[in-house]
Amino acid sequence: MKGLRGLAFIFGCFKTSEYGSWITVTIYANHRGGVREAGAVLVASLVPATLAALGTGNLLVNFHARTVLAWGMVVQATGLAAIALCSWQGAPVLATYAAAVVAATAMVTSRPSICALLPALTPDARSITRAHVLLGWLDGAATLVGPAATAVCLLVADFPVAFLAFAAITGFASLLAFRLPAGGELELLQDESPLKLGGALRRIAKARGPRAALLLLTVQGLLIGCLDLLVVAIPDRTHGSLASAGWYGTALGGGAIVGGTASVLLIGRRRLWPAAVASTVVGGGTVAALCATTSPVATGAVFVTIGAAAAMMLVADRATLQRLTELRLVSHVFAAAEALESAMLLAGALLVPLLVSTAGINGTCLAIAGILLAVAVVAMRPIAVAEQAALGAFERVAALRAVTALAHLGAAMLESLGRAAQPHTFAAGSALMTQGEPGDLYQVIVNGHVDISQDGSVINQQGPGSGVGELALLFPTPRTATVTATDEVTTLGLDRETFLLALTQQPPPASVYALMRSRV
Repeated sequence: MKGLRGLAFIFGCFKTSEYGSWITVTIYANHRGGVREAGAVLVASLVPATLAALGTGNLLVNFHARTVLAWGMVVQATGLAAIALCSWQGAPVLATYAAAVVAATAMVTSRPSICALLPALTPDARSITRAHVLLGWLDGAATLVGPAATAVCLLVADFPVAFLAFAAITGFASLLAFRLPAGGELELLQDESPLKLGGALRRIAKARGPRAALLLLTVQGLLIGCLDLLVVAIPDRTHGSLASAGWYGTALGGGAIVGGTASVLLIGRRRLWPAAVASTVVGGGTVAALCATTSPVATGAVFVTIGAAAAMMLVADRATLQRLTELRLVSHVFAAAEALESAMLLAGALLVPLLVSTAGINGTCLAIAGILLAVAVVAMRPIAVAEQAALGAFERVAALRAVTALAHLGAAMLESLGRAAQPHTFAAGSALMTQGEPGDLYQVIVNGHVDISQDGSVINQQGPGSGVGELALLFPTPRTATVTATDEVTTLGLDRETFLLALTQQPPPASVYALMRSRV
């Protein structure tokens, strides 16, 4: 678990720097030219960031996730240091904003890389859910610490100090990232036809479950994008100071910690979609409640509630997305989620100034609330149906993990195999496979017992927790033995492509490989 602790620490540093520097840039632009300039800066940052996020999936296909994470953070730190230098030296404002664009573009590589490394560092499926909860809590904590650091820096110093502090945090995290294990379980198999961006996006668009989970993540990103500007626009109505936006951001962070802590309730739950949908509804309702607040204290309390709902949305949506996505799409799905989040931050940057100028703060809050509630209604049925269909895979994971040839696989891989496995039932006396026939299926015995015979003589017996048929899948050879059910047998069947994908991506130890060669 040492690697997981290191990855979690890196994630906490990354999110603290991301949230803190993001709101610092927003306050800096708003201080110079109002909400319109702040929105323009966010748009200029988010367009290339969205495009870069789409390409992150291909980066993870071609390079180690550790490499993408570490060098992405180096670029982030460099960009933030450049902002500090430009603002300190009074450089042209376009140079300052150009450095902000570089930093924002590099940031989108971090979360997909972390998601690619995470499953390899968790021992089982429940630990993956715990890890998502941990990252969600750290995300919430960073939402508090980042803006609080911004507020403190602006009270005691000025903008260059804030940017330099976040550059130092990111730079330190990048050094730790270089020390992480090189491999990530979600790095795609480098076979003859790995899924590239276009094909992956087409498959994602056709996958009902991931599509619904991505829709909820999309609206969560829109909420955050709108809040980026609302926290700097609302102080004008509540007669707050320049630092009020930082404190409202801190209130969001406090709520995010509450939501992240509450997300521990998701661990071990069979169904995650109710939490994902309910938190979206609560988020919409609390944004609408901003219309009724006029004092800084009441506004801060509402922001706490919004932060809690947004944190629960993030954890539940990402855990559900992990559960519903097939193995070969996982890297691209997380990259697409990052791209959608950046696009929604961009949409928020465009939407809020337009709504504020035409409908005022109250109209803006009501419009955002309406979008959240509408998406919750649209996504509820498809995500519920997709998750119900996927639940059977979790009962299969334990049976797959008990098999020697598969026991070395990580949690995410086992869950993907569980989704792909097909149940079969054989009556007593039936042949699961016959000597001399072509082999295209690996059978894991869940219940019952079988006799293994060669040339009519029984040479072995197997029961639950055993797998048969791997030799014909690993090597171009017919079945070397006949497997016959001695009582009613239920199995989970894995086809050749799925079985070889798992073993090629995560090869078994040499001792296990030798044992497999000696079997059927």
